[in-house]
Amino acid sequence: MEKYLSGEAFLQAPPLILYEVANALRYHRFITLDPDDIYKAVEALAKLGIITSLGSRGWREALKISFRHGLSVYDSVYIAMATTREGILVTSDKKLVAKLPPTLSKKAILVDQLSRLGKVY
Repeated sequence: MEKYLSGEAFLQAPPLILYEVANALRYHRFITLDPDDIYKAVEALAKLGIITSLGSRGWREALKISFRHGLSVYDSVYIAMATTREGILVTSDKKLVAKLPPTLSKKAILVDQLSRLGKVY
């Protein structure tokens, strides 16, 4: 986050991330948040300015990825965003990264591997 705020990194996410974050906070295993806290978190995420539409090219790519590799459309949207925008998908989803074929796995990295690369994404 520091590199994003300092302008060293550029972040993008589909609108879907707002729902995923809200749901993750709602059903968190270790903490209980009330609706106002979850709303504030989602509102803060929206204000970061990272939410962007996939566009028709991105949607086509997401659906191709989903059908070709047997992935959910949800996961494929994030991968398509990385592939169509010359980016990298940063995720904590080890199962997703393990499922990716070599052509797509080079477009994804696990969060805990970022520091070992020494790169800014």
